[in-house]
Parts: sequence; C-alpha cells; structure tokens
Amino acid sequence: MKTSLFLLILMCLAICGCKNQRHDQTATCEKVVLNPGSNDLSRIDIMNIEEWIEIKADSGTYIGNVKKFEVFNSDYYILDNINQKCVLRYSSSGELINKIGKLGDGPGEYAQIYDFTIDRKNNTVLILASQSKILIYGADGTFKFSADLDNGLVCNIAANKNGIMATSSYAAFSPDNKNYLLYEYNHQLELIGKWLPYTEPAQSPYPVIMSNQLVSLGTFTYYFDNINLVIQEYDCDENEVKPLISFELKNQMPKEIYKDEMAFMSKQLEHNWIKDFVVAPTAMIISYIYGGEYCITMIDQNNNVQISGKYHGMFPTNYAIDGEYIVSPIFTDSYLNYWEKQDDIIKPNFEVSEDTNLLLMKWSISNS
Repeated sequence: MKTSLFLLILMCLAICGCKNQRHDQTATCEKVVLNPGSNDLSRIDIMNIEEWIEIKADSGTYIGNVKKFEVFNSDYYILDNINQKCVLRYSSSGELINKIGKLGDGPGEYAQIYDFTIDRKNNTVLILASQSKILIYGADGTFKFSADLDNGLVCNIAANKNGIMATSSYAAFSPDNKNYLLYEYNHQLELIGKWLPYTEPAQSPYPVIMSNQLVSLGTFTYYFDNINLVIQEYDCDENEVKPLISFELKNQMPKEIYKDEMAFMSKQLEHNWIKDFVVAPTAMIISYIYGGEYCITMIDQNNNVQISGKYHGMFPTNYAIDGEYIVSPIFTDSYLNYWEKQDDIIKPNFEVSEDTNLLLMKWSISNS
C-alpha cells in the first residue's frame, strides 16, 4: 500500500512538472523552405476584397499609425502610437466611441505605449506601457488598476481564454539572469507559466521589424521566433507550448544584426529575413524579403505550402479576426496612390479625399 501511494505521488509530481515544460525552440516539427523560386504572385492570388470601412476623424482625431488592431463586440480597437498615443474605440460604422489611456504620470497614465490586447472574459482593455507595466481599463476607458510584470522586459501581449500571453522577443534580461521567451498570466495577471529559456539577448528592446509577432486566434496563441525561424504554438486546452512550423531561409539575416536597429536597416537588402506573418482561420501567410524582393508563402491548415513567390503590388499590414476575414488598415495616401487605381477591386461606397482619416480593407483569402 505504501509503495503504491509513493508511486502515485511520483506520477502526480511528474504531471505537474510537465505543465511548464521548457520545450526546445527547435524541437521536431513541420519544416517549410522559404524560397520564391521563379514564381510571381499578385494581389488576386492572395486577396479577395469584400468591403471598405471608413474610420472617421471625429473632432480632428486623426490616426498617425496603426500599431495594432482588434475587434470585440463588433467595435474596432486601434492602437495609434504616433499621434493619439492611446487605444481608440470605434463603432462598426466608423464613429469614435471613446479613447482608452493617455500620456502622463498620474493613475491610469503612462510615459509610453507599446502594445494592447482585449481580455474578452473580463471585458477589459490591457495596455502595455514602458518597463513591462500593464494598465487595465474598462471598454469605456475607465481606469481600473495596474500591474508590474517583474519577470523582465515584455515587448508584446496577446489575450486568450486562459489569460494573457507575453513575449520578451529575446530582448529582456531579468535581474536573476533567468530569461524566457514566453510567459503566461491568468486573468488576474498572476504569472502561471513560462517557456523557452535563453541565456543572452538577441534583439534590441521593443523590436520593430515584425508588426504581429504574438497573435491569438481561437484557442491558440502563436509566436513567430524570427531569430530561430520557428512558429511556437500555445494550446489553451493543453496548456503547453510547442513548435508548430520551422522555416529554412538561405542567407538569413545574422542574429547579431537584430541587436542593433541601425545595423539591421543598413543590412536589410543584403540578407533574407521574415517581415511578418498572419494567422488566419484557413491559412497562414508569411511575408519575407528574399534577395531584396518582397515575397509571400501561404501555408494551409495541414502545414503544406499552397503558393509561394515574389509578390508584385502593395501588401498591407494585416490583422486576422475570428471568422473568415482579415482586416488591413489603409491610410488615405496609400488608397489614393495605389488601391484606387486597381480596376479589378470593389471601391468604397463613401468618398475618399485627403481629409479621410483611415480606411479598413476587409478581405478574405483568395480561392484562385
């Protein structure tokens, strides 16, 4: 009886120990070779534009940059880190509802804003400020409380049904030199998991190379490790992180270049590197620079390459939303100089002028 009890305790400890298993970043997973070859791709190979939505400039509230975009309860949430330096909440018709967060040193204020996400369980908006500080607001902009993440420097956050995922993007050093690529917090922002340890920084703080390095869709959160060229997948139901897809890219940007933003800017045409990725319900789209040219590879749900080639045309920053659609913020000059001149796409049902604030292009993945 004592022996059976002892074995049972050992089994329980083993199971508990597996909950926060530190997986190898390069463990066995599907491998995809990124090489455009001689293929040429155009917009119709990727995008099927469904609708244009006007984001109106209420009381002169012009957006300077879309750092991140999310949809919740049919409202649009836009992080503008250039002009407004806050999260702006718009109705589905493009009317400004309210602003969330502002610069300052008082309660509910911050010195800088880097990222945000929406905790759909608590109906709250979480803003990531400097020094890994999280500020929590109601959807109406009411400040609730703040929390300091004491595990090191956090660069991006994304919510899922279990809580909040955060990444250091290889840029952080904790005081005790215990650094992890991914952290998991519950809805009360208590640390409950960490994965993928590393010993030295590989990117400058708050890397600006990829716009969507950490994204959630459904019951999964995905992180694109652009240093080791691996997409890590967090499964909410299994509560574990595992490598989903690894990539092979010839003449890859040397890792030491990512530590220096100016060095990266000067070398970006000499080496190949990942620019961005979009995780949509039916496919994953990887955009990258290969031989100084913009290229796209699309991967289906079985991790097989659907199409790959050099992309000709303008490919915007994209945000997948639950369901079948992807949303792309389009500024007025881009629309007037490029999208308006495309004869084979639908046009907005509203007038677009130089005074237009922002357009949202809603599209689905092409079946061509």
